[in-house]
Amino acid sequence: MPFPLQIHFIDLPPSDAIAAKIRKKFEGLERYSNRILTCHVWVEKPVGHHRKGVLYEVQARLVLPGEEIVVVAQPPEEDVYIAVRNTYDALRRKIEDHERRQRGRAQAHPRRGPRTEPAELPGEGTNDAANA
Repeated sequence: MPFPLQIHFIDLPPSDAIAAKIRKKFEGLERYSNRILTCHVWVEKPVGHHRKGVLYEVQARLVLPGEEIVVVAQPPEEDVYIAVRNTYDALRRKIEDHERRQRGRAQAHPRRGPRTEPAELPGEGTNDAANA
C-alpha cells in the first residue's frame, strides 16, 4: 500500500505537472523502505533572488517508525525538476542509511569478553642466551 504523500506549494500557484513529477519520483522511495508512514514535500519559490532568476527550493519530511528524516538544506535551483530530483536523491540516501542502521541493530553480534593481551611467546621479551 502506498504511503500518504502530501505536496505543498509556497509562494507559487499549485502545478499539476510539478505535483505529478513529485508523486512519480517520491513513490519510488518504497523500493528503499516499505515502512514509510508519511511524506510531506514543500515546493517554494524564495523571494529576493531577482538577480539570479527564479529559484526553486524543495524540502521533504518523511516519517519512518522511530525516526523522522528531513531534507531542507538543498541549494535552490532554477529548474524546479532539478530541485525535486536533488531532494529525492538526498532523501533516498538518508533512507538507505536508516535501513542499514536498522539491519545493523537487528543483526548485531554478541559482545565478546574483555580483551586480553596475547601470551608472551618463548624467546620474546628476555634474552634467554644472555641470562644463561
